[in-house]
Amino acid sequence: MLDALFPGVAEAGAVGYLTRRLARSSSEERARLRKTGFVLAGAARARYGRAIASLDRPEIDGLVTALREHGGDAATFWFLRSLALEAALAHPIHGGNKNGWGWRLVGAVGDPQPRGFTPLEVATAAPVSRKAAAPARWNAGLVAKGSARTDDADVCVVGLGAAGGVIAAELAEAGLRVIALEAGPSSVRASTDEREFNVGRALFWTETETLVVNDGPPKRGAWLARNIGVGGPLHWTTITYRLHPSDFRVRSEVGAIPGTSLADWPTSYAELEPFYARAEFEIGVAGHAGGNPYEGARSAPFPFAPVPPSRAATLFADAARRLGHTPYPTPAAIATERRGSRSACNLCGRCSHYECLRRAKGNTRDTVLARAARTGRLEIRAGCRAERVSVDPRTGEATGVRYVGPRGRREVTARTVVLATGAAYQARLLLLSASRAHPRGLANSSGLVGRNLMFHTNVMAWGLFDAPMYADRGPQTGTAFDDLDEDRPRTRYGAPFVRGAAVVGGLPLTFAGGPLAFANAAGQTARLPGGVLPWGAGFRDFVASAYSRHFAAFALCEDLPMEENRLELDRTIRLADGGPGLRIHYRYHPNTIAMEEFMVMKVAEVVREAGAREVIAQRSSVPAGMFAGHHMGTARMGKDPLASVADADGRSHDVPNLFLPGSGLFVSSAGVNPTGTIFALAYRTAAAIAKQHGVVNNAALSA
Repeated sequence: MLDALFPGVAEAGAVGYLTRRLARSSSEERARLRKTGFVLAGAARARYGRAIASLDRPEIDGLVTALREHGGDAATFWFLRSLALEAALAHPIHGGNKNGWGWRLVGAVGDPQPRGFTPLEVATAAPVSRKAAAPARWNAGLVAKGSARTDDADVCVVGLGAAGGVIAAELAEAGLRVIALEAGPSSVRASTDEREFNVGRALFWTETETLVVNDGPPKRGAWLARNIGVGGPLHWTTITYRLHPSDFRVRSEVGAIPGTSLADWPTSYAELEPFYARAEFEIGVAGHAGGNPYEGARSAPFPFAPVPPSRAATLFADAARRLGHTPYPTPAAIATERRGSRSACNLCGRCSHYECLRRAKGNTRDTVLARAARTGRLEIRAGCRAERVSVDPRTGEATGVRYVGPRGRREVTARTVVLATGAAYQARLLLLSASRAHPRGLANSSGLVGRNLMFHTNVMAWGLFDAPMYADRGPQTGTAFDDLDEDRPRTRYGAPFVRGAAVVGGLPLTFAGGPLAFANAAGQTARLPGGVLPWGAGFRDFVASAYSRHFAAFALCEDLPMEENRLELDRTIRLADGGPGLRIHYRYHPNTIAMEEFMVMKVAEVVREAGAREVIAQRSSVPAGMFAGHHMGTARMGKDPLASVADADGRSHDVPNLFLPGSGLFVSSAGVNPTGTIFALAYRTAAAIAKQHGVVNNAALSA
């Protein structure tokens, strides 16, 4: 059966793969495999009156077609296809892909670490021969133990990702005692094994959420990408933009848009610029200052030179330039030269979904937290899930955080509480912290906690080329241009919508390198060329040719805020911490639909101009920003407590010693990735907390 889905996989060791998979599977997965066997057996007898083992190849093909087209059995088809692709293309250590059969078929080198690629191999797409060696594995982590082992702190920080990591480090270095609670582990066993880290999403939380789009049927799944482990972001692509000056004043720029809750930010680019500069230096961002003609004024250059462009990124940039755009190296939190314990990037191409063997990817663990851990004033408690924020009913101030960890249920008491668990789960914790004084949830007198939810929507065009591209080599950052961002589509092209999108191109189809990622996406999240079915000999031949001869371009469309787009508690879901899950309500605004239709044409135009012999363009059926961790607006900042949740420093209007950093504060989503702004806002929040405690921190000095 697997050989019918991807012919040749039997030769590649499908039996060995399935044997090992069964031996290592959880009881839940073994049950799923057994259920799949029952479905296949029943389908074979219903269609042919015989056992599946007695069917010939044409009959098996007919059975596969029936499974794919029959609603209830379609899931079985896709599950079987995933098994076939893993048997063909996953690392041979899993039992399939014998002697690198699948890697040779598609022209992939296999696991790119620890060697990586040279700039010449990346720039010219030169052939590289490799052996199917065992995957490189390493442990990455951080443990910080304060000198005073008590449950009392000056500051309790919940969540040690981009925002929480910065704030915890800054305040510990400023002289405050900090206890940081992190739900994930203190260390991660990492590798560039595609099956484990791309398909298995080993660096992601996979808790269930309910998604409702345009009032359609509820869908269960792990929709919201969230980092797991101390010191994130860990699994990110590293794209690190600043917002443009106009992104802070969208309401003033475009006026009122019916159906939206557009507002200006209570801060400006000029006020935030010193914090952007500080963040870029501390995390380590590579880029070309002045390369983007639309960027705001800078007080300092990028600390690292740009990432060397790939052949695909260069062709994309040349095509964009011929069409009148101004491409520039996408800013990326990647060390392009050695700094301290961080080695320079070796262009291995495994950024999205993966840890970094060389610590070249920017995160808070390997930068600011590593330094703060040496102060003795930072205690990190990993594997600890916050249950609620405690508030003194007499003073109205937060007193600490109750949590469950390896030592049972405990409570940290603190003079200041910082919730930095990401926009979505920050809102969940606020709603779970409801009390008699805060019946709608903590910090929610405005009723806006969880509302004004924004995701970036994403359109894509990808092309097939005659010559090798190897877009999977090198960091997954490519080349960008902003000529279609801010309000330029309307002012230059007369587009029937406001705002726009940054465009980035020269990337793999899935924003993640590797043949297994490519093959899994083809026919599922990515449309196939006409006439190619998502299985069989035609599909195998397509993957063999297209993997090394394609690249994609993406437009990150600005999502306008709408109060009705929201997160709420879903008590039909029970998470591992015993509390309810989240229900996501999202409706597409007509502005978004018009923008996507325009951007599909524009990105396809660039890919076609680059010389693609065939171009496939598409919109996503759901807002793709949720899969990238772009969750924004659920605790929006503002000056008016009736129309916002927090002030420009991230301080809750309702609870003056409760801070809510991260992308939940965003008033608008802009057309660029949010992480650079999350870092900058975190440095601003750290300065405000330090001032509240009567100390001075580095961010305050730099500002």
